[in-house]
Amino acid sequence: VVKDSPDKIKSKAKKEEHLNFQLINHLEKPESNVDLISAYFIAEKQGAKILSTLAKECVEVRVLTNSFKANDVAVVHAFYGKYRKELLKNGVQLYATKAKVNMKGLSRSSLHTKLMALDEQVFIGSFNFDPRSAYLNTEIGVILDSPSLAKTIHHTMDENLNKYAYKLKLDTNNHIYWQQETPNGPVIYRQEPEMKWWQKAGMKFLSWLPLEEF
Repeated sequence: VVKDSPDKIKSKAKKEEHLNFQLINHLEKPESNVDLISAYFIAEKQGAKILSTLAKECVEVRVLTNSFKANDVAVVHAFYGKYRKELLKNGVQLYATKAKVNMKGLSRSSLHTKLMALDEQVFIGSFNFDPRSAYLNTEIGVILDSPSLAKTIHHTMDENLNKYAYKLKLDTNNHIYWQQETPNGPVIYRQEPEMKWWQKAGMKFLSWLPLEEF
């Protein structure tokens, strides 16, 4: 079990009492696979560097998070967007869940999982891979040395990512596009799916504000 000290909310916890510090010290360096699922994912500079370095070392790195439409916290999407191009350039694979409507048509579904599988280790907990979980919230999780569970997660991602998520890619001009797999073949979106022009402008404006660590 890894967890934050309650003193963290008063900014009095030591570095060793932070979950993210414990996480780094308990996880082994992956050699082949990293599958990261996070409802709210903001890589920050350090996280983007770590993931990019792993991808450059021929580790398959896949990140699944909410699409704009599926995300219930718009400001998170704004800051996640700042790192997408860098991650894609360096070989990190990014996927965005498609928003779906429940049977009664009353609400959209949203990814809420916080999970990471690295080769034969798995982390599951309340910790989102974003600055708020790292610096402000008190979080808890478990690290499992379970090759069978890790293998199941990697296999499930292999089988289902293209069914339920857009895959982000870069074209020859380094512009991001979104690819959706359908029974009739892939469909390409040159603009972010289900995002209006004024929403795109709003996301850009939000990303300029000094709010990332909050």
